Amino acid sequence: MRLRVPSASAGSYRYILDPSFEILLFAYSLDGMPVEVIDVASGQVIPLWLKNALKNPLYIKHAYNAAFEWFALSKYLGWLPPDQWRDTMLHALYCGSPASLDAAGRAMGLPEDKKKLTTGKALIRYFCVPCKPSNANGNRTRNLPKHDPAKWKLFKEYNGQDVVTEMEIDRRLSAFPVPAFVQKQWETDLTMNARGVAADMEMVSGALVIGATVKSQLMAEARQLSGLDNPNSIKQLARWLTEATDSDAEITSVTKETVATMLKQPQPANVQRMLEIRQELGKTSTKKYDALETCIADDGRDDHQQYHQVDIEIVGWQGRERARDEQQGIARQEWRHHQPGFAEQNQKQNGINPDAILGNQFGKVHINMQDEIN
Repeated sequence: MRLRVPSASAGSYRYILDPSFEILLFAYSLDGMPVEVIDVASGQVIPLWLKNALKNPLYIKHAYNAAFEWFALSKYLGWLPPDQWRDTMLHALYCGSPASLDAAGRAMGLPEDKKKLTTGKALIRYFCVPCKPSNANGNRTRNLPKHDPAKWKLFKEYNGQDVVTEMEIDRRLSAFPVPAFVQKQWETDLTMNARGVAADMEMVSGALVIGATVKSQLMAEARQLSGLDNPNSIKQLARWLTEATDSDAEITSVTKETVATMLKQPQPANVQRMLEIRQELGKTSTKKYDALETCIADDGRDDHQQYHQVDIEIVGWQGRERARDEQQGIARQEWRHHQPGFAEQNQKQNGINPDAILGNQFGKVHINMQDEIN
């Protein structure tokens, strides 16, 4: 998938809800069959039988960190019941393995043909992160498959190999199933995080304005008192305190504990005030409000989850620089967004007979998707 909002700071839910989010690659395996990679970015479509299977309770969907795939597909296909999904990452964590797919595979001693490929990070940066326009690249802001077919081929291989790795981890852990009550907790967590928490953005904006105003006033006063270019610089402030206090010992630290200790001792008036300003600046952190502003969805809710699970690998793009803050009251049932590859028409079946699929009593679908990040 591809989008402009950075998932690391905004969270997967806000990232996926961005209008510029789209799926590039969709890799899957049905009941242990060879992995298929659907090249959505190049015009291939997810076949109707597979979209039906994603909604069918007879098919259990597996993915590593599945909340991402589950939420991304719910955006395009409508709400997908969480009880039809299993998170292989949750399974790995429950059994004491590391969280990441690569680390879990190494901890289990997977053979080379089952391991996660190491080429992914560079390819994700190339295809899933907006690029800087230049004369050399024709001033484009996005790298498409046509811009480097060789890299795109490697990217598809990387996408498909993730499913292979997930399936092998799932197979090895199958003797130690996740208890039903833990699975239920995961489903509840998934639903709660998808629903989000309403946030008063008027209050958040007001708090950020007040915080910025107070910080600006304190910094201006600190510059006037000390003559320093940057009173917030530890090095500059420590040197100034050493000189202003005429201390025999050089002051090298201005931590909260150091400032508190110095304030308990008699100090010149200008030093006393500088220490108080330093202390006040430490109390006016607005990081939580900044995080709310970044993670807020278009309907005014903070959508942020702890972890997810998937046996689906999706690759995507999102090209937006910053999330919007307006409250718009969008119902989750109205998520369905048009994207080529998700059309309702029954298109080409991409190599698997749909009759064989529908004939299975209980199917197991492993899925993997890639996402574009900033």
